[in-house]
Amino acid sequence: MDYSLTSMIKLPIPEIEEELKQIADMLLATIDLRDKTTGRHSRNVALYALAIGTAMGLDKAQLKSLYIVGIFHDVGKFGISEKVLFKPGKLDREEFDLVKTHSKRSADIIRSIPLIKDLAQAVECHHERYDGTGYPYGLKGENIPLLSRIIAVADAFDAMTEDRCYKKSLCLKDAVTELEKMVFTQFDPAVVAAFVHWLDQQNLLSPEEALKKLDLQPAPGKGVVAGGKPESAARHGLAWVQEGQIFVKDPEQGQAKATLTPCTGITIHVNGVPVEAAIEVSAADEIKVLPLSHKEPGFIKVHVSQDKLSAYLEIKTDDLISYKLMDAGASHCLVLRAQQKRTKFAPVNFEGILKLLQKQGVEYGIDYTIIKQLIEYPYDGMVEVARGQAPTLPEDGKVELFFDESLDMAKTLENAGNIDFKEINKLPTVGVGDPLALNYDPQMGLPGKDVSGRIIPPTEPVQFNLLAGKGVELTDDGKKAFAVTEGLPKVKKRGVNWTVTVDSVLYHPGDVNLGTGNIRFRGNVQIAGCVDNGMSVSATGDVIVSSLVTGAKVTAGSNIIVKGNVVNGELIAGGFVILTQAIEPLIKRLYQYLDKVYGVALENYRYISSTQKVRFGHILTFLKEKKYRQELSYAETLERKLKEYDLKLLGVYEEMLTGAVNQLVGINIINFTGPEDFKSCIDNIRDVLNYVDSVSHSHGTIRLTCALNSTIASPGDVQVNGPGCFNTGIHSGGAVSITGVFRGGNIYAGDYLYICEAGSEMGTKTRLAVAEGKKIKLDVVYPGVCVQVGRRSKVLEDRLTRVEIFLDDDNNLKLSNY
Repeated sequence: MDYSLTSMIKLPIPEIEEELKQIADMLLATIDLRDKTTGRHSRNVALYALAIGTAMGLDKAQLKSLYIVGIFHDVGKFGISEKVLFKPGKLDREEFDLVKTHSKRSADIIRSIPLIKDLAQAVECHHERYDGTGYPYGLKGENIPLLSRIIAVADAFDAMTEDRCYKKSLCLKDAVTELEKMVFTQFDPAVVAAFVHWLDQQNLLSPEEALKKLDLQPAPGKGVVAGGKPESAARHGLAWVQEGQIFVKDPEQGQAKATLTPCTGITIHVNGVPVEAAIEVSAADEIKVLPLSHKEPGFIKVHVSQDKLSAYLEIKTDDLISYKLMDAGASHCLVLRAQQKRTKFAPVNFEGILKLLQKQGVEYGIDYTIIKQLIEYPYDGMVEVARGQAPTLPEDGKVELFFDESLDMAKTLENAGNIDFKEINKLPTVGVGDPLALNYDPQMGLPGKDVSGRIIPPTEPVQFNLLAGKGVELTDDGKKAFAVTEGLPKVKKRGVNWTVTVDSVLYHPGDVNLGTGNIRFRGNVQIAGCVDNGMSVSATGDVIVSSLVTGAKVTAGSNIIVKGNVVNGELIAGGFVILTQAIEPLIKRLYQYLDKVYGVALENYRYISSTQKVRFGHILTFLKEKKYRQELSYAETLERKLKEYDLKLLGVYEEMLTGAVNQLVGINIINFTGPEDFKSCIDNIRDVLNYVDSVSHSHGTIRLTCALNSTIASPGDVQVNGPGCFNTGIHSGGAVSITGVFRGGNIYAGDYLYICEAGSEMGTKTRLAVAEGKKIKLDVVYPGVCVQVGRRSKVLEDRLTRVEIFLDDDNNLKLSNY
């Protein structure tokens, strides 16, 4: 171009804060060092944008923002490769995608400057297109910020009128033609119209006669008439809006009329003709402003909650959309703007809402105040308009325990591997008459009502049943349980049935020695000290020894815990199982013999007693001598066998069994007076047999820390959590776990066997066996240890670590690492 177009723009530059000015100067200076084209382009765009904004009647604050956006709109290009920016040819897709990131980069820089962070969106959107095909968000029409739409025109105009590495510049007229071609597609037509009118009014489309206008001063050497004197300040036509009316001032002679650009929401009639695009107007024209309005219909729906305790109105209001022409200052190119107003109305009146509720069966709990407020102040959303009354929750019955059930012996033993043994002695014991539990009656809830008016019954409360087990009795009303014996209280819960029992517990505060004698107790035993050499402790329940067991025997019907070492001792847990397995077949055989003899003896007794007086014992003695010696002499065999076992585990059945056997031994058999006496003896043996059968499946466990030269037997698990066992025999019907050493001796486990270290480097004789189908797991095992699974055995020849021993599918012994 043969003249400097931007030099024609003499608009006052908006005052910018010093801090921001320094930032702008620094950024532009930095850009100039790399590319003077981009720096000059940013300054030009800012000036063109000022000219367009002035022509469109923007206020000072908007003009300042517009100028700043123009200065900063391309600063994001600083992070893009020069190879791409200055490429002479067409960019490929990847290069173009990279260039497109500059608008977001620029916006990010703006956001980092507190003074102008609110202008980031205008910068970010300056490449959006009016038809919605721009970037980065694809915004369309007036959804694009106004400042962005202005910058887009100024940016494109400067790009077209400046030489670039990839193209030559266009002349001013061709550039304007290109802008006009792209209205409604790339550019806002109102912005383009304002810019073109500004150019025209500056006579810039005829550059040889550039004149200064209202706020536009001609560049030096331009705008001079014939004779060399500046032309007087000629005025163009003006239009403005005040209180919803459009006013027009005609131009001075020979100057252009003011133009109006209509907007959405307002219909403009000029001399009776509707205006659809920019039009020149004069003061003589009849201009009518006709604001538009339309209605968006709404709806009301009734929703009832699933539990029918609430009813809601879903509301979409009737909206009246109306427009008001906004006031605007005098401008040669007046672009009208309208303010939208949305007025909301309830879609249905008060009576209509009540009918909708009634149609849905809502009759109870209606909030009439809320409905009236919705009519007066309608809004979109969901609102509760009726609320039923939920039934009050009943208060369940409950059983209050007067002892700590968490210290139940059974639970203590179950968790013995995880508890502090110091706490084991702190068991809750009760005395005779002590209260154990109180059963509270439930309280019924009150009925409710749903929004339809239907009665909602309350849920039924839970009623607990308090039951008395052994050692416990209930009061006459069944509400209170109390102890009738000393011991350990327990509760067993099965649903609503709570059974309270008291187990007898013997707490021995010191050592078991010659001074105390042996302990035999029907219940659980706790020993605070040691069990000394030659002593024995037996209990029908659990036995806990807080210290050493040396040269002593401990037998428990259930579980054994020894917190100290076991030296030359014998531990037998689950004594019920061991005892019953030994004596059950003996008792059963005796019962079968006696039952067989009873029938024969009864027949003989009835025959003989009819003719002479004779005892039933005489008949039995005769049969024993003549025909049934084996059967009737078996009691002597059983008596000898029973002496080998600790019958205290049988409790009351010990006396029942020994008493019955004693009646049958030797000459005592003659003392049966009648058949009923003998039958009673047989019944006692049968009761003992039934009891033995019932307890023969209960398993006990043993837990200890260390054993030396000892014997350990349990139908359940054996756990050694400590140094380990030395020259000790262990027989377990369950699993055996030793976290320390097992050296010398033998183990049989009915389930799996785990040992941290087995055997010794010296080859101490050690034998480890498990039942068929089970596994032996050893962290470390030394040569010479014999391992056996089922009937398959092997002596290990090497030191192994982390080895698992089991039978493979072919029933061969297999060793593998884990």
